[in-house]
Amino acid sequence: MLILEAAVVWIKPEFGGRSIKPLIGLRPIIRFQKYISEWLSTAWDVEIIDLDIDNDDWSGKVKMKFSGNATPKKEWLKKGELIELLDAYRVIAIGKII
Repeated sequence: MLILEAAVVWIKPEFGGRSIKPLIGLRPIIRFQKYISEWLSTAWDVEIIDLDIDNDDWSGKVKMKFSGNATPKKEWLKKGELIELLDAYRVIAIGKII
């Protein structure tokens, strides 16, 4: 099981994000910003397994586990790599691996 931790800012509904705060158990799609062209042919979902979010600005830390057969390249998982979390086509959070 591949687990990843990131510092993120969840996008609020008034800016096109989720209509409610994210919760543990949410299963967004993860996209690695630097490797977006490769992502177009392979996408993985992650499950939020731990979440620490500020109620005012929706920023904080998130711990995610990849689906059972996910195989992102090692260099994609390095500290500081930028990520996006999506709900279908809509970006719902941006962040970086910590």
